[in-house]
Amino acid sequence: MTQKDFFRIVLKLFGLYLLFQLIYTIFNQLEYIIFYFNNFGLMMSLFVPIIINSIIAWILIFKTDKIIDLFKLIKNDESVEINIGDIKSITFVKIGLVILSCYLLLSNIAPFLTNTFLSFKRSVKEPNVLNEILTGFDLVNVDYMVWIASGVNIVLGYLILSNFDRISNWIFKDLESKEKEEIDQL
Repeated sequence: MTQKDFFRIVLKLFGLYLLFQLIYTIFNQLEYIIFYFNNFGLMMSLFVPIIINSIIAWILIFKTDKIIDLFKLIKNDESVEINIGDIKSITFVKIGLVILSCYLLLSNIAPFLTNTFLSFKRSVKEPNVLNEILTGFDLVNVDYMVWIASGVNIVLGYLILSNFDRISNWIFKDLESKEKEEIDQL
């Protein structure tokens, strides 16, 4: 794996992470978008960061070579190999995707289960033994936006975890086409 390939992988993984955080942010702010749609200042304060982050994520994922050239991340010799033994560069992408999906799963299971439990408690209306046990949670309300966002992130984390081979092959197909273009230019 060359230095350029390493920086491509790192930048693309960071772009994917930023994209997943952007999706989470959109779901969390959906409540404000729906209820405060007439307030122009609030809408601008919600949409401007979303637009800027989506542009940055798009640049990190699709314009990686231009970023590497712009910031001169690689010195004159682009063919310097990073010796990491028998580990291929696609393995780093797979490891990064597994870490990202585990982060999405583990950080969202607790809020999802908490809101599921509170929703279940709210649906129990008849006085019974279960209602007496659950009286300690009376002051906590169900946050439906967090519930939905954490559910979406759990599903997204599961999909990434179950399809990390396909995603890494998609990323490397893009990298291989870029390398072919560079060879053709020489």
